[in-house]
Amino acid sequence: MSRKFAFSKNLNPYFNLALEDFLFRNMQGEEEILLIWKDQPSIICGRFQNPLIECDLEYLKNNNIMLVRRQSGGGTVYHDEGNINISFISPKSKYNKEQNLDWIIQSLSPLGLSIRRNSRNDLVIGENDYKISGSAFKENRDYCFHHCTLLVDSDLEVLNKSLIRKITKIESKGVDSKRSIVANLKEFSSEISTSTIVKTLLSTWQGEQIQFDEKKVLNSEFFKKIQSYEWVVIDNPPYKIEIEGIIVEVKKGRIVNCEPQIEELTNMALGDLGRHSFEGPAKSIANYFRFLLNNLV
Repeated sequence: MSRKFAFSKNLNPYFNLALEDFLFRNMQGEEEILLIWKDQPSIICGRFQNPLIECDLEYLKNNNIMLVRRQSGGGTVYHDEGNINISFISPKSKYNKEQNLDWIIQSLSPLGLSIRRNSRNDLVIGENDYKISGSAFKENRDYCFHHCTLLVDSDLEVLNKSLIRKITKIESKGVDSKRSIVANLKEFSSEISTSTIVKTLLSTWQGEQIQFDEKKVLNSEFFKKIQSYEWVVIDNPPYKIEIEGIIVEVKKGRIVNCEPQIEELTNMALGDLGRHSFEGPAKSIANYFRFLLNNLV
């Protein structure tokens, strides 16, 4: 098996997820790829989650934090330049997430970091098992990727404020994020930095560097897709939320039912609420969804 690696200097999360997808879709033979990147401040939701209810949209908007939805499953995470993202792309026959995480642990051990893998395949550190890394996965017929975060020197105050849920969720078919107490690796070794970690990982991997074409990534359908309104708002799991005592059921970006019944909102697309005038409870519901959509970043 030939080992290769790619390191993206681009901080745009849309670009980096599209690069990962590009490498994943263009895998050949038995090659194994390590991709490493960092992102500007952003919230990254899992494929089977609802970005509208996993974070504080108003806080994101006011602090220029991007909201992105990836194609892999798992929970919602915060990225910034103090966090490193690592993706292992390999044939399904060679796929082993535990082995990938153990490789990270062993690679960083010479830096004096005593990292452990827990039963949920999170990476933890310290006596209190502070979480420093979470994972998500994707596969097609022949290949898989396993990507994970690595908190080195992230702004944990912004992380925690970004992930506060402001919506009362009644029911959802989507995946819930499992909240954990997190920490930065820098808290356990003041000498390290993201640059130190990246250099250590790449030198341990010892593969051939991939020279990718940024234009092909920027022109890819996936790059356009993950920025679309349809991807973030419409293509969501069905959910119910409570707004001022009224239970609102939403499917595919449309209000399909209200309890008690509000006929004028039935089958109304969320994006069309701003084109109509409402009174009473319908006005409150319409204003609520307008607020959410206006704060999408």
